Amino acid sequence: IKEKMVLEVDGKQHLTPKGKAHDEKRDAFLRENGWEVFRLAWVSVRSEAGKRRVEQALTEFLEVLRSRKVVALEK
Repeated sequence: IKEKMVLEVDGKQHLTPKGKAHDEKRDAFLRENGWEVFRLAWVSVRSEAGKRRVEQALTEFLEVLRSRKVVALEK
């Protein structure tokens, strides 16, 4: 099983109507092509606590991938 993930750290330009519309279109394209998309606000990751949140999100994502592989192998 090959998994694809995008982790995007968004700046303030992503909060504008134009930025949100662009992100929605891009995310839809990526998901249609098999990518899992995670978005985090830049301000939430610039501190040590934010870095830990990113690490936790990645850990959870990897756990989901592992569980999918186990299910796929059991089929």
